[in-house]
Amino acid sequence: RFERNGADLYTELQISYLQAILGGEATVETLRGEKKVTIPKGCQYGQQIKISGEGLPSLRGSRVGDLTCVVKVLIPKKLSKDEEKLLKEIASQKGEATSKGFFGF
Repeated sequence: RFERNGADLYTELQISYLQAILGGEATVETLRGEKKVTIPKGCQYGQQIKISGEGLPSLRGSRVGDLTCVVKVLIPKKLSKDEEKLLKEIASQKGEATSKGFFGF
């Protein structure tokens, strides 16, 4: 669940590809309960989102570490026909090549 580096903690934050593109909010489990984080538009796989003061207390002072969320973007294995059609339209507008369907459609 958490990895530790001194007083700082690291956790994985799984988001959808739509959240990564459009931005939004996600809930993260911290040591003190759930916390909402803002996902910026265009968020990339591996991007880090820091929540200050949600780590461990320092043994050498009054500082409290941070919680860093490492983003993992989930790509769906299956899409509905409508989703696929919309995404292909976007790809076409951007001039990006995509795979053809069965029989080249």
